[in-house]
Amino acid sequence: MSERIDIVNLALTWLGEDVVTSLEDDLDRARIMKVNYLPARDATLEAHDWSFAILRFEPPLNAVPPVYGAGKAFDVPPEVLRIISVALPDTDTNAAFAAPLDSLPQIDWLFERGQVICNQEVIFCKGIQRVEEEGRFSPLFVHAFAAKLAYLTAVALTASLDSQANMLAFYSEFILEAKSRDGLQGRSKRLRQRTVSRVR
Repeated sequence: MSERIDIVNLALTWLGEDVVTSLEDDLDRARIMKVNYLPARDATLEAHDWSFAILRFEPPLNAVPPVYGAGKAFDVPPEVLRIISVALPDTDTNAAFAAPLDSLPQIDWLFERGQVICNQEVIFCKGIQRVEEEGRFSPLFVHAFAAKLAYLTAVALTASLDSQANMLAFYSEFILEAKSRDGLQGRSKRLRQRTVSRVR
């Protein structure tokens, strides 16, 4: 479990800076970290489909339709940073339980000004929500977040473009690792089913 100060100090140590005891310390590096902390967190959340940040929801239909184009606008909760997918609800409950995960019919949609725009009456959405409790962060996210924070503050703290470039490389590596791990998740059931089929 990580706390805010742990993430800040991880970023500081990667930059070769001394740690701080609090973001309220009367130090330039504490003030710089405080200003950049929330933007870095939200940007890192938005950059990947982190499993701890996924929110499934049914957005309400807005009474005011779009001025032109698609016919319906659905209001997305303000804590949702990015929409991953939009699907139609499955009216056959038995079929929904038997179907593979995330197999609901996908539709065409746009995400504009906090609304999903489409031509449907009811939709289900999956998105990335803002997560404020550091204790919910995964270890890999903590590393990516700290690298993003170090990247954003590198020039202000070290006056070094090389340090900034190194932190960007760190960040990119962590995001790439997260994406590759996603390709391995959720496969055990499918692999087992294929194995059983071959045995039969």
